[in-house]
Amino acid sequence: MDRSGNDLDLAMLAADLLEREGLQPQIVRGTMTIPIAEMAAWLRCYPDSYFIGRMLSSGGIPYDDLGSSFKVERFWVSVPSDGGVIQFDPAFKRYTRIQGINLAEASGYDRTAFQNAAGGSTGTIGNGGWVSGVSESGIDGYLAGLATSLRQSITSAHNNATYKEIMGGSEIIKEPIPESLASLDFPTEVIATLSPDALPSDLRHTIQIRHGAIDRTFGTSEWGGRKWSITYSGSLATPPASAGQEEETSAIDEPVPTEDQENDGPAYSSQFEDLPDEPVTQPSEEPAGGAQAAPLALAPLDFGRIPPDTSVDMQLEYQNPSSTQSLSIDFTITSGAGNFRIVDSGAEVTSKTMTIPGGGSKKLKLRFKAGASADRGSRIGSLKVEPAGYQNVNRELTGFVAKKLNISVSGSVINSQVFTPLDSPRTYSFWIKNKSANYPLKIKNITKSGDANFTLNTTSFPQILNQDQKNTGALVLNSIPHGAKAATAMVVLEFDEVVYASSAFFSVSAQGFYKPDVAISGFDFDGTYEGHEVSGRVTLRNKGAHPLTINSVSLAGANPGQFQ
Repeated sequence: MDRSGNDLDLAMLAADLLEREGLQPQIVRGTMTIPIAEMAAWLRCYPDSYFIGRMLSSGGIPYDDLGSSFKVERFWVSVPSDGGVIQFDPAFKRYTRIQGINLAEASGYDRTAFQNAAGGSTGTIGNGGWVSGVSESGIDGYLAGLATSLRQSITSAHNNATYKEIMGGSEIIKEPIPESLASLDFPTEVIATLSPDALPSDLRHTIQIRHGAIDRTFGTSEWGGRKWSITYSGSLATPPASAGQEEETSAIDEPVPTEDQENDGPAYSSQFEDLPDEPVTQPSEEPAGGAQAAPLALAPLDFGRIPPDTSVDMQLEYQNPSSTQSLSIDFTITSGAGNFRIVDSGAEVTSKTMTIPGGGSKKLKLRFKAGASADRGSRIGSLKVEPAGYQNVNRELTGFVAKKLNISVSGSVINSQVFTPLDSPRTYSFWIKNKSANYPLKIKNITKSGDANFTLNTTSFPQILNQDQKNTGALVLNSIPHGAKAATAMVVLEFDEVVYASSAFFSVSAQGFYKPDVAISGFDFDGTYEGHEVSGRVTLRNKGAHPLTINSVSLAGANPGQFQ
């Protein structure tokens, strides 16, 4: 019953089947608290409360985000039985993902080869670009070649594969329903129990078809996932009541197989770190000396997303296929030099010549960088590769500058002096606030490093913060010996699809001191005659187990001059 309607539609369909078996099912309306991982398996999306909430909102489904779970309004079926009530949920399904093949690799697609086949002229406007004068026949021919290569690849390497094994997709995990099911998989709260034959009209999802003499209304369970076939004879005009001659029919064909639509969400994690090396092998033909020119192995070079005032490096390894002759290659950044550079011995340059000995290889380091005030958006550049004796190649360079992280945090370092043993745990609170008006801040995780005397109190993660929202937590000192103990809170953030690696944002350094245990006994001077000196003794006694050092003694009070 996949893709055949919403919760209520599937509950109605199941109730109808049960009624035909002589049972008396009822429709239950209520809320269900479902963990994030189960919601993601059901909706086929990334297991993140932000994306799940957006999907539910776009579908008009009421919900409460509880952090680690969602409370969602649902419909399910209950059936009275001799042993009580059997409940089951026909709409909830778990899916498993099927990985398809690499279509670009299987078809032999190459971006530069496609651009060469298309021809035409290109240029840039700001951070964008334009193209004109492309060849329709060139594109048709190139695509036809891809189709032939893909067909041959599937026939030879994936002859018995299903459609989903080729294209990718998802598949329902089949789970048998127990004979006795008194409760559902997740906690529920019942709002109302309804008869399938007396549902309120506001709960029915319908579609009305009106065309000429046809005026029919269908429930979604009748037409979901099906093809329509509408036929009629006679005039399109609505017939008068006395005509009685018009013949109209409206039918819904049986379901036809349809492929699942994926809801995987955006490619959301763009780790900010240097990119791995990419080996690039020079063609096997001998260079120079009349050798036939051949292109380098091509691929667009995408540096991913970086925030302003940062950079990311990529290394390309070039190999000389000749075992006897050296190979000289000139590299030039021909466009986008404001963001893309060649790194030569630590210096950023726009051109470099590399000589590779026979049978050897060398690496070229490229850098994508963004200034401190760089605007958000895509960046495009070009690297011209000119190997002596071979065809020149222009390699596209791409990258994206994300929005600058805009947050505030509570005080970052706390130095605390406490007596040991502690009378009670000491709590040191912290918070992180999103100050951006347009981009949510995702706190992926907060962890603690440092002494075991501290514990970390936080909410569950991930957490999505909109503008001026805070996430609060605390480092709690539970015990401390004599001496210093420290702990640090580490946070992993994601902002505008850039993941910021775990970094310290809040630290506590606590110094444990022995609490002095001193008994003081003194002399009460009471009343005395004027001009007569009276002396007495004040005694300080250390009652603790540790040495007590008296550094100084001083007089204080309203009349310190009368004492010495």
